[in-house]
Amino acid sequence: MRPYFLYLDDARDPFNSKVKWPERVYSLEPVIVRNYTEFIEKLQLYGLPEIVSFDFDLCTEHYRCGSLARFQSLAHYRTLKDTGAGCAKFLIDYCKKHKKSLPVYYCHSANSAGRQYILKLLNDFKAIQEKELKKEVNQDGKD
Repeated sequence: MRPYFLYLDDARDPFNSKVKWPERVYSLEPVIVRNYTEFIEKLQLYGLPEIVSFDFDLCTEHYRCGSLARFQSLAHYRTLKDTGAGCAKFLIDYCKKHKKSLPVYYCHSANSAGRQYILKLLNDFKAIQEKELKKEVNQDGKD
């Protein structure tokens, strides 16, 4: 498949939302997935997207918890299965397994605690990847 934009959201369409996407998004093939299972299937079928955007709440169970977000800590979201965070974790594991860098990522979720958690997962992994890359470059320079 040619370069694509992977959009994870149980209800919204990426181009009928209030999100202002970078121009590059509009030139990519959009692949819309509605849940954790579809996310994994498309990632395994098409490989890494050029750009990916995550929603956090992907089913009714998540919305009930999300409505209480002001009372929840980020630790609470680690217990919910098949959220956007679960998809982010799968993407990280996929990148580790295939020795790939993370694609450009966004989180368009209205759930602020869930959004923070997804971005923390991805930013932490990206920092590790960048640190490892610097280490490799420094080692190569010593040879």
